[in-house]
Amino acid sequence: VCITHEKMNDSDDNLSDENPEEDEVVVELREELVKTLNLAQNLDNVDEKQSYLALAKEIVLYRDPTSDKKLLKEFIGDIYEFQTDRHPKIKRFVIEFLEEVCKVRKDVIT
Repeated sequence: VCITHEKMNDSDDNLSDENPEEDEVVVELREELVKTLNLAQNLDNVDEKQSYLALAKEIVLYRDPTSDKKLLKEFIGDIYEFQTDRHPKIKRFVIEFLEEVCKVRKDVIT
């Protein structure tokens, strides 16, 4: 499943007028995240795929400047979909990602 630009446009409605600099960063990170996840989805090389997923994890958990982690909430399902990948290394990555989400943002999982 490819993440499209439509998802990015729909999410722009959730931006606030309170902090335009933060909103600009979120838009840029969202674009990077969409590209990263699409690249990961289309790769057969397990190590490269895991590398892109690691970048996605970094973006949603650590580079998202919003206090409520908008990008994590928006893209956790897309990352979770990689659990169906045929490679055990990718499935393990998804499990470890979810464990880390639980440590960082317990409210997102519930």
